[in-house]
Amino acid sequence: MIYPDLTSYRHFLQRPLSSVSNVGWLSAECDFSQGEVSPFFLKKLREAIIGNEFFNAQVNRARSTSPCPLCGCSAIEVNNDYGREFLGAAELWIPAIREGAYYAAPTLIMHYVSKHLYLPPLEFIEALMRLDISTPYIAQEHYLREVKGCF
Repeated sequence: MIYPDLTSYRHFLQRPLSSVSNVGWLSAECDFSQGEVSPFFLKKLREAIIGNEFFNAQVNRARSTSPCPLCGCSAIEVNNDYGREFLGAAELWIPAIREGAYYAAPTLIMHYVSKHLYLPPLEFIEALMRLDISTPYIAQEHYLREVKGCF
């Protein structure tokens, strides 16, 4: 699936969600912004993907992974002290700075940023950098509330 950055989320829904913005839904056929991010951003992104005992930013988890549409590699794993995850098996829903808003990104965003120099929108970077993974957050609960009645 290809969704331009900061468009309204509509992944398999009958109508778009104005409270949720797409980030990082890339394709080899479409240009995307490129640049470098700080190592701290990559660390925060890894933490958000893996989560911990009370923080889980993943939604729509699948039983298999999708390969990178840019280079074809698959079974891409990230890990930290809390655990490990395979990229391409879920979406991330990151709370925006604006109350009640979210960013939806494939977990492959980590690979896109680190290997393909994808540069996410500044507002997504700022929201992720402000994210406190020591605060309880279960993205699936927010997802279910937002998509209710949209199928």
